[in-house]
Amino acid sequence: MRTILESGLIYTVIAFVTFITFITGSNSVHGTSGAEVPAVGIAFNLIIIRTHQRAEEKSGTTIPLHVLRRPMVSDSMDGVRVTVW
Repeated sequence: MRTILESGLIYTVIAFVTFITFITGSNSVHGTSGAEVPAVGIAFNLIIIRTHQRAEEKSGTTIPLHVLRRPMVSDSMDGVRVTVW
């Protein structure tokens, strides 16, 4: 619950500041309204990251991520095939 409240507070504060600058007729409304869109993404990502961290703490284990590379085959100018790993 704390994670959702903190993330919601981020957006609420920026929205409130935007509202105040709009009401006062300040030119800074452009900057504050421009900051609202990234704040939504940041708040959403914080919820995902913190939820994952808490789930990881409870389980105590993590699953390693293995990335497999495929060989890239390309033709050179003289017709010889080159394989790059």
